[in-house]
Amino acid sequence: KDFLLCFQCWLWRTYGDPERHGSWRLQRLDLSRNTLSDESLCSVLETLKALDLRVGRLLLSGNRLRGTGLAKVTDYIWNCRDPLVELDLSDNEIHGEVGESDGISGLLRCLYNHPSYPMMQEHQKAVPLQLGLGGNYIKDAQGLMNDILAKGSKDGKAPKIRICSSPESYLQDHEEFLSLFLAGNFLQQRGGPPGNHAPDASAITLRSRSRRRQKRKAQQAQQVAQAQPQPAPVAVPEAPPPAAPAAEHGHRRRRKEKTEAKEAPQAPQAPAQVPLLSEEDHKKLQAEVGKKLQKLEGLPSDQSTCDMLSEFTVCMFVARKAPQEVETELASFLGQDYATKLAAWFMKHVRHHYKPAAVAAGWK
Repeated sequence: KDFLLCFQCWLWRTYGDPERHGSWRLQRLDLSRNTLSDESLCSVLETLKALDLRVGRLLLSGNRLRGTGLAKVTDYIWNCRDPLVELDLSDNEIHGEVGESDGISGLLRCLYNHPSYPMMQEHQKAVPLQLGLGGNYIKDAQGLMNDILAKGSKDGKAPKIRICSSPESYLQDHEEFLSLFLAGNFLQQRGGPPGNHAPDASAITLRSRSRRRQKRKAQQAQQVAQAQPQPAPVAVPEAPPPAAPAAEHGHRRRRKEKTEAKEAPQAPQAPAQVPLLSEEDHKKLQAEVGKKLQKLEGLPSDQSTCDMLSEFTVCMFVARKAPQEVETELASFLGQDYATKLAAWFMKHVRHHYKPAAVAAGWK
């Protein structure tokens, strides 16, 4: 939790207000080899979605991601307008099997139906998504991939799914809705599945997207317009479309889904919290805390340590932690005596010089 709060503060300080400068974007977020639990990864992915953070490469290998976490990955991708370049889920605890309604099927269904995939470059060049799934608990990986490819090439038509041999872009010779480069060794999986896995309930259903090119171009034009220096409208994320019965005709099915989407009640959206401090005030308060730390005798006075502790202190205030919580957290770094002195000064200083923010944080 503290990592996510500090991460959010770092984004504000580094990239500024997303309402003024546009959505935050990271080329790479690497949380690999941390043995993070499924619950912890769910919190990370929920935060990425809530912040509308656009990530180019999301690397989560070497953790303990399971069915619930994989569903969060799918939900994040569906609600993110920008396509991923790489998604590494290898060496986790993901379960999958041919013919089973598992999380992998839900993920691939999401990618197939998402209008931003495959990512397109100039001159009709497609960029395959680099997807790492090796080292999980997928039974008969080759059979699962054959099943997916078979569903993408029905009725003798050109296949809508391509499995690439390299991550390089290529010139499309026909319309495709899913293009993957399976990074690592997808066929090399672990033994039996772990206990307590929570498979996703959504089965893969590869729906027709014969008219989505025009929608894709309209969305790209909208993104270009939103990239101009003006306040961007807040987009209400839509849930992934439900799978339609196979017996319905493609055009009737699409019209039915649009009608159901309009009639379905929207879940109440939690109001976004207004930042306690402006970017300028955040930096100013952090500098003031740094000066106070340097005046406390017996503490390390080097600049890097002061910067780290001052940023951590301000981030806890911005995260609306209670004064007692701030003191408790500081005690783990400074010891109880110094933590008590700094917390008392910090509370008094904020109440006097940043009164509106103190009231909003409940520091009355």
